[in-house]
Amino acid sequence: MFRAVRQIRPKAVICENVRGLLRPSFKRYFDYIQRELELPFEERADGASWEEHDEILKRRREEEPRDPSERYEVIMTPVNAADYGVPQIRHRVILVAFRADLNVDIEAFKRAVRPQYSEEALIRSMLDGSYWKRHRAIREVPDHVVERVHARLPKELPQELPQDEDGEKKPWRTLRDAIAGIDGNKPLPPVPEELFDRKEHYLGALPTTSAGPVPVSTTATHPTSWTDRRRRSRPACTVYPVGNRSCSWTTESRTPKPLTAGSTSTAT
Repeated sequence: MFRAVRQIRPKAVICENVRGLLRPSFKRYFDYIQRELELPFEERADGASWEEHDEILKRRREEEPRDPSERYEVIMTPVNAADYGVPQIRHRVILVAFRADLNVDIEAFKRAVRPQYSEEALIRSMLDGSYWKRHRAIREVPDHVVERVHARLPKELPQELPQDEDGEKKPWRTLRDAIAGIDGNKPLPPVPEELFDRKEHYLGALPTTSAGPVPVSTTATHPTSWTDRRRRSRPACTVYPVGNRSCSWTTESRTPKPLTAGSTSTAT
């Protein structure tokens, strides 16, 4: 990545990885990675350890840059997709870097990417009935479903809901919201009614909740599931219509490579 930055000199860089990078055991190395992204043109000498290179980077950061186009301003932020209106609980770590000679307003950038949704607001909307009222205006939600959801919700909530400069945050969006075309209190163009019932719109064997099987789109961009490059099943935790966290698993099937003469294999 750093070699690509040196060769391309992009105006901005964005990197994404798993939340595990924030574990205490990774902290020193992850801090080093951020400093290296800040000073990508300070190349690590052959044979030097990352600790030795990190000490050089720390000294260079205190000096005025010889060429601002060779230094980057780095912002690290942990994110949860649900906090941005995606109906899925997906935690990641994002690094964004802007080339220093562009004089980007970093504080304005941070304000622009603030989360606008919260789990507390979703729970509060379920408890006060506004969530169910919106959905019952579109499609009937049985009373027993509402009762089961409420039985699993926390008994105590903060007195004040999370707010930003624009006011209260909107409730996390559930799959029920996404299918019905609801974004917080704002109605969106509804999804066709047949998506609620047609089995071909189910993605694999999704779990059945008290609200019935969860219908989803089969498009590749749908956020309910994914498979990594090592062909292992990965859990996709989703904000389901019943308000709890569940997981589905999918696997990816690939065409086996041709066998060489004399070799045998069993492919499934």
